[in-house]
This record gives sequence, C-alpha cells and structure tokens, in this order.
Amino acid sequence: MRSHRAHWRGASLVSLALLLIGCREDKPASGGAPSASVPPSSSVAKPADDDEEPPSEAVAGRLAALAVAEQRRDSSGVKPADLRHESPLVRRAAARALARIADVEAHKRLVERLRDEDPEVITWAAYGIGFSCDGQRFSAVRALVTRAASLSLTRDSVSPTAEGLDPYVAFADALARCGGVEAEASLNAWLSSSVKGLPEQAAAALTRLAARAHKLHGETVVSLLDAASKQNFALALAPLGHFDPESSSVAKRMREVASGVLEKTDPKSGDGVFVVRALARSGPEAAPDLHRVITDPKQPLTARIEAARGLTKLDTAGQNALRDALAQLAKDQAQVTQSLGKPEFALILELVSGLKPPLRAAQAALEALAELPLPDKKPERRRAILLRCSAAARVAGTRSLYPKLVECDPDDSYVKAKYVLEVLDRGELTRARYIRWHELTKHSDRRVREGALNLLAAHPEAADQYQALTAALKAKEPGVVAVAAEILAAHPDRASKAEGEGSAFSPEPALVDALFAAVEQKRDASQVEITSVLIDALAALSLKGSKQINAREKLVQGYCKSPNVTLRSHAEKALRATGNKRAVCNEFVAPKSIAAMDLPRAETKVVVEFDLDIAKLGLELDPTLAPVSVARIQDLVTRGFYNGLTMHRVVSAFVVQFGDPHGDSYGGAEGEPLRCETSPVPFGKLGVGLALSGRDTASSQLFVTLGRFPRLDGSYPLLGRATGDWNRVVEGDVIRKAKIASQ
Repeated sequence: MRSHRAHWRGASLVSLALLLIGCREDKPASGGAPSASVPPSSSVAKPADDDEEPPSEAVAGRLAALAVAEQRRDSSGVKPADLRHESPLVRRAAARALARIADVEAHKRLVERLRDEDPEVITWAAYGIGFSCDGQRFSAVRALVTRAASLSLTRDSVSPTAEGLDPYVAFADALARCGGVEAEASLNAWLSSSVKGLPEQAAAALTRLAARAHKLHGETVVSLLDAASKQNFALALAPLGHFDPESSSVAKRMREVASGVLEKTDPKSGDGVFVVRALARSGPEAAPDLHRVITDPKQPLTARIEAARGLTKLDTAGQNALRDALAQLAKDQAQVTQSLGKPEFALILELVSGLKPPLRAAQAALEALAELPLPDKKPERRRAILLRCSAAARVAGTRSLYPKLVECDPDDSYVKAKYVLEVLDRGELTRARYIRWHELTKHSDRRVREGALNLLAAHPEAADQYQALTAALKAKEPGVVAVAAEILAAHPDRASKAEGEGSAFSPEPALVDALFAAVEQKRDASQVEITSVLIDALAALSLKGSKQINAREKLVQGYCKSPNVTLRSHAEKALRATGNKRAVCNEFVAPKSIAAMDLPRAETKVVVEFDLDIAKLGLELDPTLAPVSVARIQDLVTRGFYNGLTMHRVVSAFVVQFGDPHGDSYGGAEGEPLRCETSPVPFGKLGVGLALSGRDTASSQLFVTLGRFPRLDGSYPLLGRATGDWNRVVEGDVIRKAKIASQ
C-alpha cells in the first residue's frame, strides 16, 4: 500500500508539472516512430478552412480510399504516406480511419501521429489510442500525458473545430479508456488546471472511469470535492454518482458539498443532475435534500426524476421521502389524470416504481392509483395502465394473483405480464409461483418470455431450468435465444439436472444439441449480438467427450477470423476460456464487398420528422462525423422502416430508444451491421446516437439522451440532435409515421 500511494503521488505531480510548464521541443523528422516517453512537438496549427477550394483529384482519390479502408476495418489500407501527406484533409481522414479500426497496427501509427501539427489529426490520434491501448496501457498513457503537456496551453492556438473535435476532450477520453493509476492521476491533476475547459473535460473523463470501475482513488475523490466546493463546479460531482463513498466521513463531506453546490446551481443549467446523483450516494441523511428537489417545480424534470430514483437507495429514509413526495404530487385521481400525456407523468411513475413492500402508510394511495380510471385516447390510456399496474405490483408484495394486479390492464397487454414477473421475482419460484412463472415462459409475447427467462439468473431454486432453456434455444425469436444463451454463459450449471449453484454438473444432451444447432444456424449478418452470446454460452459449458469438444473448437475458430471485431473478440475469449490461454483472433480478411462505389454517404444535414400518437418529434442528423450511419437512417426512413414501430425502451430522465421491429432490443434492420463511426464529441442533452451491442454492431436502433451523461461520450456514434419534448415519451408510444423533412 505504501509503494502504491507513492507511485500515485509521483504520477500526479509529474502530470501537473508537465501541464504547468507546457514543455516544448523542436519538430521531429517526419520519418520514424517516436518513443512514447519523448515529448513531441507542441506547435499546433489552426485548422485550415477546408471550404476555400475543393480538394485536388489526387486528394479526393485518397479520401475515398481511406473511407473504404475505415469501413473495411483494414489498417493496411491506410498508407504511411497518408499520415505524412501535405494535405491536412488526407492526414485527418487517415487518423480517423485508424482511430476507428483500433487494432494493434493502428495503435502504433496513432502514437506516431500525436506528433502532428494539425489539431484534428491529434484529436483522432488520441481518441484512437484510447480504444487500442489494451496490453500497452502504460506506454499509451505516458504518450498521451506527454503530448497533452506539450500542447500550447491557450485556447487561442488549440480550439475546437466546427464539428466539435477538441484535442483536450480526446486526451481526457483516451486516459479514461486506458485507465490505471497514472491515467487517473493525470486526470486528477487536470482538475486544477488553468487551461480553459480542461477541468470540465477531466471531470467528464473521470465520470467515465468511475462508471466502468465503480471506484476512484481517495486522492481523486478529495480533489473532486475540493473543486466542487471552491468553484461551485457541479460537474466535479458527476464521478461521485457512480460509487459509494469508502467511509462515513467521506459520505458526510460529499453530502455537505453537494448540498452547498445545489443551492448555488442555476436550475436552468441542468447541472443539478450531477449534484443529485452524488447526494443519492451520500447516505440516508440526504433524503430531505432529494425530497426538496422532487417537490420543487423550478427544478428541471431530469433532476427531479433522478432525485426520486436516488431515494430508492436510501432504505427507510428514502421510502418515507418517496411516500411524502407522492402524496404531494398525486393527491387524488383527478390530479394524476391531468398529468397523463405531460412530461410530469414520468416523475409520478418513478415515485410509484421506487416504493418497495412493505408499504406502510403508502398502501392506501397506491391502491387508489391501481384503480385509476382509463381514458379513451390510446396514449393517455397506455400511461394510465402503466401507473395502475406499477401501483398494483407494489401493493401485491409477493402475490402474483393479487386481484388489482390481475385487473390493472384490461387490454391484457405486455404491461401486466411485465409487472407480474416483477412480483414473482420477490419470492422463490416454487409450487404455484413456479407454475405461474413457467406459463409465462410460453407466453405469446416474446418480451414476456424473455423477461421470464431473465428471472432465472436470481432463482437457482426453480426446477428443471434446463428444459426451459432448451426450449428457448430452439425458439424462432432471436431475442429469446439470446436471453437463454446469456443465462447459460453466466450460470452454466443451469444446463444440468443437478441442483445447487456451483455444484458438479454435466449439461443435458438435449440442451447441448439445441445450443450447437443455434450456433450453427445461418443468421442474418445484423444478428451479431445473438451470435456473440451463443459463443459465450458454448464456451461456458463443460462439454464431455472429444467429439463435442472438437466441434466446439471448430465452431469458435470459424468466428475467430470473422471480419466483425465483436465476433472475433467473443471468439478469442471463448478459446481462452476453454484452455487455449494464448489464443489471438486479430487476423481476418477484410470484406471485399465494401468499395467506394457501394458506400452510401450522406453529404448534407438530414431532418427527420416523427408523428407519434403522443407528440410530434424530430431529429437533425449531421453527416460530418458519421456519413455512412446517417445515410443508413435516411434510407430506412425513406423506405418506411420506422412507421408503426414503438418506443421500446424508455428510461425516464436518461434515454429513449427505438428502431427495433421486435420491440425487445434484440432486433433491427436486416443486412450488414454498420461500422462504428464514433467520435470524441460529447453527446449533451438530446443527443442522437446509434445503439450498440459491441463494436460495429449498429443497425437501425437509435437513442435520444434526455440529459448529459458523460459516460456515453465517445462510446456510441453521435448522429446529431433531437428536437421536441422527448420527456413526454413512455414505453409503448407508437411512431405513426416518419419522414424526411429536408436534406
């Protein structure tokens, strides 16, 4: 512990010194790879005005070739000359391609490109290093810190591009992705930097680091609290919303600092959300502050919903505050009915959902909500059913046949079954409860079947699980197959008749046969997620007999050379899990089907209008950073793909997701998945992104962020911004029609 802390302090001081000194060196020769420990040039030219004149024919040719290399994920298509080209357009395209390819070869060349003079090239180089630093984290972090220190420390010479690309954002993002003691120490040092915007970017990066690791070092926590208290810096509290404090004294200071910052934060800024999340981690004493946020109409809806969500972590104090807030905001059925169709409905539903049995004083209010009158209009009726069933599920406790729960949804839709499963999850799946659960595994709605299977993860007592999993692996619905595979990958003992978590087991032959058949089944190229989890399940089972083992190895080896990086990643992990500790799946043949002639790319902004049954909403898609992705969405809208689809995933105050014909998050448009066109540009509120289940897996599912969530930045393709009041949307709302308004 002593040496660890000494290393931490040393790394922090070195990083801070480099930033304050702003060390400079002469520009290195263009040839030869630099040492990661040698400070590169600090001379950074301002971005050229690319609109002054069109690129020459030769430059245009290289840009087209680099676009193809990026889409093929072929680092050999990026020539050494491209990275030293006199045209910054070519160098930028080459660096962007390598950043998105992010293989071993790309990593080496991106480290070299940190020496470039063009801010955009440096930005892409740093960003790509963050995605490719596995196995070489120390040298990658040292290169990033050294180059960041050597940049000029004024925004006059290093400013964001028109597209929002900023070297400092990329450096912070890369450090968070690489992680480790030195990376965290550097970000910690940047919190006190005088460089404009750098403390904010460090705080955002530390949020991503905390969201992944669920912890930060004590020195970083102290620095974040100091920055928040001394500068009224709400974003500095964002990382602290992702893990519990290590001691009661730290929790007390978190609460004191967050309470002080909350009083000074302008509600219109939206930064109060970061304060609320930190408060929710600081212990039961924060309940009164969170209650005040919920009941204050001047606070933004996202902060009020986050406060309600935070109270669920605070046991008795939190439950009492939720009950009191619900009593104030939903005094009677008439008041609740008026909220249907308004954004405030999401807050009431969150308050109800947060209450946990035993209910004590809240039971009467919930029973009244369980009998809320149903409006005739479908959008309002849908919301009333959600509220009725959620309230009934609270009162039901462990009674899955509680009358008000059975009667909450006269339309007998997915909603009632969803809440019945929630009630079943509260007790053991035995006897009558097991029979009820088993019935739901055969439900006509695939989402219900998937929900029933998901309960198995927490219920080892349920009998004959292998039978339900075998049937699921044979299902026609990809999502049902995927959920069964996920259960087997995490709990391989469920494949056996043997009882007890972790006991010796032998997979049932029928299940093994079903799993092999599912893996061997020819699937559409878009179903990368389903194939990936099937590979995981195959690796997890302890197969007996050389024939089965050889068959498994052969199947997995086939995916080891897939052109899709996610499939290769799962295959490599599977081979290592089954005994081949040195297995590497980094060799593949780039798909020849991708050529410049058949690479649709949007050239201008695309405006999409959605006519929902609850509101009119829109998207403004910018192809600058994601031309192929925007072209795909434009084509799908034109073909009517989104017409009739539902908003299948809505997490209030967080995200709205849609674009899956199956409505279970496992579906999408058929065809080759999109290559990720990610970038280090932050999402911000109402950012539009492509949903992923791993790198290069996007299809047609889009999401809209309902606030600022730094942990999402750089991890998903950012396509543009949404327009309209997306806070009004709830799960199940229907897109009646989508159309292109302008191009």
